[in-house]
Amino acid sequence: MKKILLLSATFSMLALGTLKADNPGCGLGSMVFSGEKGAVYDVLAATTNGTSGNQTFGMSTGTMGCKRNAVIQKRKFAYFINNNYEQFAMDSSAGNNSEVMKTAATILNVDSVKLASVVKANFASIFTDGAESVEVASRIEKIIG
Repeated sequence: MKKILLLSATFSMLALGTLKADNPGCGLGSMVFSGEKGAVYDVLAATTNGTSGNQTFGMSTGTMGCKRNAVIQKRKFAYFINNNYEQFAMDSSAGNNSEVMKTAATILNVDSVKLASVVKANFASIFTDGAESVEVASRIEKIIG
């Protein structure tokens, strides 16, 4: 039993090495430990972020490595795609700069002509078979940066 527990713990620790570098989020800890790699630094950065209580300030002001209203923007865009999925998909496939595309661009704070062009060029990778609106929104956000 001890061997199984030890093996499980070992493999769990190995999996920690695959974590993305931006796990701790934004804030003072992320700035202090920027450039450092590994789970230990992620934990230290997250702990510093949490105990210093500055993430809320950073998110509100767009400082300390935080994007202003980024969480709200992502939710708003995903919600918009969910409610306009079919029309957005049709406009995306044709590259139409429609009212739906213009609204999506406004939410993302990008040019609507650019958004229409980008989603048309990447349509097959954005709208895969069975893709849900949240996946589509996430893919678009990643592509446009």
